[in-house]
Amino acid sequence: MGYYCDSEQKGMMVHSCIAVTESGLPAGIIHQEAFTRKKRKDDTATKEEKKARPIEEKEGFRWINTLRQANNLIPDGIEPVTVCDREGDFYELFADAQKLGEKFLVRLTQNRMTKEGEKIFDKLKSLPVQGTMMVQIARNSKEHTPSRKAVMEIRWEKQNIKKPAQRKEKNTPRYVTSDCPVCKGI
Repeated sequence: MGYYCDSEQKGMMVHSCIAVTESGLPAGIIHQEAFTRKKRKDDTATKEEKKARPIEEKEGFRWINTLRQANNLIPDGIEPVTVCDREGDFYELFADAQKLGEKFLVRLTQNRMTKEGEKIFDKLKSLPVQGTMMVQIARNSKEHTPSRKAVMEIRWEKQNIKKPAQRKEKNTPRYVTSDCPVCKGI
């Protein structure tokens, strides 16, 4: 067993990719990757040095590996749409999905720059609400906030996202086009 997050807890983390039909019926696991951390926390590099590391050296590479593995297993004639939570909000994943010709939907966590020079959250907040959803938000003991219910507004639009300045790789495109939703609690 390895360390979990930056606590003393030990365990194993599992990253799964499941196939779901258009009607929402689970079809099974396409790819699964288990991993552990040898150290509780990586204090050997600065924040800037960690950001500048190649994606292959980061834990987030499991998202790209999963995307690639799933892409190899999907039969011809089936058009996949990859759906990611906020942990999948990183430029290298967007670029890889675009290179594979995959459609993808990501719940953003970073206020990225669009090709047109706008911040993506500002752009998306100006769009009409496409739907709402009631969600239960768990208690946060670190922030001393109780559990609560929130209404999430869902908005999306195809966006041209600019490559972050710290990404220096030459094989990464300057822009990617993505269907990116943003959710905002009321």
